[in-house]
Amino acid sequence: MTTVSKGNSIEIDVVKAALFEDYEILDELGRGGMAIVYRAKERALDREVAIKVLPAILAMDDEFVQRFTHEARTAGRLEHPNIVPIYRVGSSGHVTYFVMKLLSGQSLSRVLRERGKLSVGEVRRILIECASALGYAASRNIVHRDIKPDNILLDSEGRCVITDFGIAKAPGGAQTAAGTSLGTPRYMSPEHAQGIPLDGRSDMYSLGVVAFQCLTGKLPYDAEDPFAILYKHINEPVPRPELVSDEEWAMFAVIERMLSKKKEDRFQSADDLITALGGHVSSPTLVSKSLPSMLVAAQPTEIINTPTFGLKLKRFWTQDWRSWAGAASIAIVAMAVFMITSMRADAGPLVDSAAARDTKTAPPLAGITGTTTPAPRAADSAAATKSLASKTTGSRPAARQTGATTTKTSSATPGGTSNTTSAARRALPSKCPARPSAFHVLLDQIADQPRARRLAVSFDVCGLAAGTRFNADVRFRKRGRWGGGSTPFSRPFPDEATSSRERRIHLLDVSALDPGEYYLDVVVTDQRGVTQGQNVQFKLLNR
Repeated sequence: MTTVSKGNSIEIDVVKAALFEDYEILDELGRGGMAIVYRAKERALDREVAIKVLPAILAMDDEFVQRFTHEARTAGRLEHPNIVPIYRVGSSGHVTYFVMKLLSGQSLSRVLRERGKLSVGEVRRILIECASALGYAASRNIVHRDIKPDNILLDSEGRCVITDFGIAKAPGGAQTAAGTSLGTPRYMSPEHAQGIPLDGRSDMYSLGVVAFQCLTGKLPYDAEDPFAILYKHINEPVPRPELVSDEEWAMFAVIERMLSKKKEDRFQSADDLITALGGHVSSPTLVSKSLPSMLVAAQPTEIINTPTFGLKLKRFWTQDWRSWAGAASIAIVAMAVFMITSMRADAGPLVDSAAARDTKTAPPLAGITGTTTPAPRAADSAAATKSLASKTTGSRPAARQTGATTTKTSSATPGGTSNTTSAARRALPSKCPARPSAFHVLLDQIADQPRARRLAVSFDVCGLAAGTRFNADVRFRKRGRWGGGSTPFSRPFPDEATSSRERRIHLLDVSALDPGEYYLDVVVTDQRGVTQGQNVQFKLLNR
């Protein structure tokens, strides 16, 4: 039996009756000033969905009906992984509703109530994912106008999804009367509070307020009177919070710019914000906006009649036997050549045994020609081979290979790197635990460096599954007054894990940096957006 836990029973019965043919109402998820949200099962596809319904008392007001349908149509035009998708909008009798994806998770406001504040990595992920969604909406001239923790949902995988476009400003419709403003005062931008026309930079300000609250556990501006809050947004500078780590101060520097009073002083686009956070700017679609859309007709599946075994055997002998015989001959010859070549490679260079006895020499090592080396003992031979591999690959151990040791290097340019091949990379000794229990980063300490030298940045990425793509951001920050500082150098290194214990060494040109004390940050983000990192402090000497 279906039960409904909340709400007015008469109202629920009306909704259940109106939508009975297509949906089974299961229970009420929540209600606000303008809508009630139910959990329901869609009968045709046998899936659970969320249905947002305009209350009956408001369904009689044309203005509220227009605003409600405007939200559905606005969100329905946006197809982005961080915006809740709309499946259907309609009305049945006196019930006006739209159907959207049911998300398993909780709102950011509930997370903040339970935890107080979040880590820097979690704040960074929320900013990047929400900025990506808001930037996508802004590119279509849609401004949300009510970004706050209640309208940011976290699904079961921790992904941020923006919802509630009820007061969004979209082309072709004015949703606010002249001289009025709709929104939540604690998160409104200065221009929104003053009734000035808005663009995507207003949403960036509101997102900055959310980030400030996530990082510090407090709102930047608060008061009992809504007008007092709006006054602070317009006139008062951003309060300086009590932070501890350099990573927190670096994040606050980004948030402080998002909260600039003048929109010209903020990040001018979501892409600028994502880049400042070290994220990757990507488009949610592979199709260029300049290309015309085309409808693709479904092509029928080709049906091939499969003959019986007897017919296939007869066809082989009567029609195709010459082609098969030729292909088989070529394959046999190629296999024979391969086996002979492999036997010779395993045996090593051919040396006359008498000459070897007279001179007491051994065949030259693989990969070295034109030299003759006295025959070493077995233990000495292994040591010599290890020494040769070390000289070939520099300071990094070579991969275990049969035959010649192969390396791949590139000249170190400013900000450039010099890496081993993937085989040699797997052989680098890792400092990760034998079986890492969680994703984390281990960064090697760095001694004070002469400015003219190239700097080797060594770190380990632990706990990622083989095949997981990740990005390692290497950043140099000159130590400043507040423990943070400017970032004169930052470079991303896209990569992919081959095991749960990855060792990486990047050679960077630091000759362009001024002498002084620096922080080196290595921030690693996996393909799900989870971020881990470490930092160390060192000095660049003026010599």
